[in-house]
Amino acid sequence: YDGLINLAKMLGVVILMKLLLRQSVFTAEEDPPLLVTIIPTMPSIPLLILVFPCFAMLLTYRVELLLSQHKVSWDNALPCHLVTLSMCLAIPVLMIKRQDTLDGLIFNLLVCLSYIILTMKLNSFIQVNKTYREKLTSSNNNESLCYPENLTLSSLARFWLAPTLVYQPNQDCSPSIRVKVVIKRFLEFFLLQVAVRQGMLTIPNVVSGLVKALDNEDVLLIIERFLTLSLVFNCVWMSCFYLLFVSFLQFLAEITQTLERTFFHSWWNASSMEEFWRWWNLPVHRWCVKHIYVPLVKNRFSKHSAMLAVLVVGAKAHEG
Repeated sequence: YDGLINLAKMLGVVILMKLLLRQSVFTAEEDPPLLVTIIPTMPSIPLLILVFPCFAMLLTYRVELLLSQHKVSWDNALPCHLVTLSMCLAIPVLMIKRQDTLDGLIFNLLVCLSYIILTMKLNSFIQVNKTYREKLTSSNNNESLCYPENLTLSSLARFWLAPTLVYQPNQDCSPSIRVKVVIKRFLEFFLLQVAVRQGMLTIPNVVSGLVKALDNEDVLLIIERFLTLSLVFNCVWMSCFYLLFVSFLQFLAEITQTLERTFFHSWWNASSMEEFWRWWNLPVHRWCVKHIYVPLVKNRFSKHSAMLAVLVVGAKAHEG
């Protein structure tokens, strides 16, 4: 935990500098930040956004089932898959509305994130099944495969809920669901989402104070507001990370009985940006390696080009 300890030391220095500057600068009395509700207020959800994921999964499942039964060729199935994946990326852009509240903005973010995840999972489902078909047709293949027995709606639904982006039909399940762990992770998630939303609601007040300090050319106040902003941002970011990668993903792993429970490595000890990007989000990294890096290397692209493609797609997935 050396990296986390160093981060804590840095934040401690920031807090100390902020307190010292606070005694030296004059700040006008600020309005107290609004308090968030315990349960987020979500806007009305368009019906298409709710229905389309089910339609996309059923369509992809049906096409893959027909491919396994040799009732349709890959050349005819590929356009259908491409249209489905393209629609998964286009629908959030076309359907979500502009929001003026924090909860509305978070709602839009979650809609876009869920559709990106849906696209990545369906792509993995398609590519893995295509690999199985190629192995079955190989004359020298002695590997035991679960294909096409894996093509069931229950298998696809479990994959959709599982905290992994790579389709692994051969993966074993944990023997039971630990109720205490489920309750613990759910309570963590419930409490942290309130803290994270409150932190996000505080940021506009800090930014407003920073803008006023810039207008008044008050150097000490500018530094104090900037330190406050960096402190709040780091606290919100770390809380979001724990909320997603520890509370939420572990909760999903438990209820879906998924054995994969490692969603990040010690990114706080990363010695380079390359290590940081590989360690901090393992589900996306594993997906990029399996479905971008490996296929490119097999098609005789250089490892450097394949790594660059992984970096670009990974960065777009996070920034999108």
